[in-house]
Amino acid sequence: MPRQSYRSNAFFHTFYNVVKILFPLVTYPYVARVIGPTGIGSVTYGQQIATYFIMVSALGLPLYGMREIARTQGMERERVFSELFSANLLLSTVATVLYLGIPLLVPKTVPDRAIHIAFLATIVLAPFSLEWFFRGIEDFRFITIRNLIIRLVSVCAIFVLIRSRDDYIVYAWIWVAGTAAGAGINFLVVRKEIAVRISWASIKSSFRHLRGLFSAFSLVAITSLYQGMDTVMLRWISGDAAVGYYATAGRIVRITLTILTSFSVVAVPRLAKYHFDEDQERFIALLQKNLTIILALSIPAVTGILLVAPEIIRLFAGPQFLPSIRTLRILSIYILVSSLGSITATQLLYARGEDRKFLLVVVFAASIGILMNVLLIPRFSQDGAALATVIAEFFSVSLQVLLSWRLFTAAFPRKDFGKILFATIAMDFFIVGVSKLLCTTSGWLRLVTMIGAGLLSYGLFSWVLDVSVIRSLLGKLFHRLGRKTDG
Repeated sequence: MPRQSYRSNAFFHTFYNVVKILFPLVTYPYVARVIGPTGIGSVTYGQQIATYFIMVSALGLPLYGMREIARTQGMERERVFSELFSANLLLSTVATVLYLGIPLLVPKTVPDRAIHIAFLATIVLAPFSLEWFFRGIEDFRFITIRNLIIRLVSVCAIFVLIRSRDDYIVYAWIWVAGTAAGAGINFLVVRKEIAVRISWASIKSSFRHLRGLFSAFSLVAITSLYQGMDTVMLRWISGDAAVGYYATAGRIVRITLTILTSFSVVAVPRLAKYHFDEDQERFIALLQKNLTIILALSIPAVTGILLVAPEIIRLFAGPQFLPSIRTLRILSIYILVSSLGSITATQLLYARGEDRKFLLVVVFAASIGILMNVLLIPRFSQDGAALATVIAEFFSVSLQVLLSWRLFTAAFPRKDFGKILFATIAMDFFIVGVSKLLCTTSGWLRLVTMIGAGLLSYGLFSWVLDVSVIRSLLGKLFHRLGRKTDG
């Protein structure tokens, strides 16, 4: 497979993330109204438990495998792939057996047997997803096209099959079917590209990767633990409805983050290559570009969501999810902090092989996250879980910046940062003004008008103030529109 250009990868990955935003906007309001907070909470909880087992069976492969594939070529790449894939198959078999034993060993963690059985399939199929391979060779075009087709089919299935509150199980199986389709397609494509050798010899050879895999696994495991513990603890303390409220706000925030962190994911293989080639100039230039993009998008996203949170929840989930409004406002701060974390963690630390420093940060953040959940959830329920998440991520990113201070300060876009803040403040005034003018209006018209006013005002002020990435983006957009008009 020829390596795609960075711009092409960024486009396809961003496009797919935009699609991931549009699909939930179409399906989630319908699903939330049909199966309700309890149904949403049950499926979310079941997904989280299965995710823990997939994480263990992967043993850090998504991070480590992507980096190792990016660093190798030819026969060496085939050998590395076969070693990692064989080990993953063996570990997934062990994880499947343990998952089946949960109802007997810890019955309290399996309140719904049907959901438990449904997500078993995701553990069995996890080794065949092979997303780490395609990211390592920087083929985001294939990933985007494949996922787009699966999403379209899933959307159709949701509207056709989900008709009552009891259909929350069908909702879970639709997610499982999408996972199965993706895994099958990925494996068939990989087999056409390289020789896949599954043998005891390749498993034995994979032992040389153990140190790197365990390091990556520790990062993923501890991160997933403190990021997923909020959902688990919230259900134990406050019940499925609280999980539903929290999951709804969290889904909106994750939708936003998938867009903002697209460039971060695409950049990791390229930055890893620059680092191991000792090309410091290109490394810092690409890092600065990504930092500017993250700041220019995440700062206005935070204040924008703070202002339109009531409208988003009412339209996105319905009046039964009104407790999610304050939760969403708290989690909106997470957008900025987590977006910066995608730069400091994966690009500044992991891409450069600073695994130990990364692990130190994750352990520190996990400890704070679990402690905050213990202290805040019993008193504030879903809002406490949201606040704990923000606090843990803030301390995590702060420590990451300190550990990579020289590179971070060298790449930080000082000139653009002040301009972005000013343009964001101006945007907020426009959104507030529009909301007062439309005080008697409700529904989609109010939300779309407020968002439209925010986007237009932010784009205008960013253009006038010469925020580099926004001006470049708008300039290319106007240029293309002009060419189409001339044609």
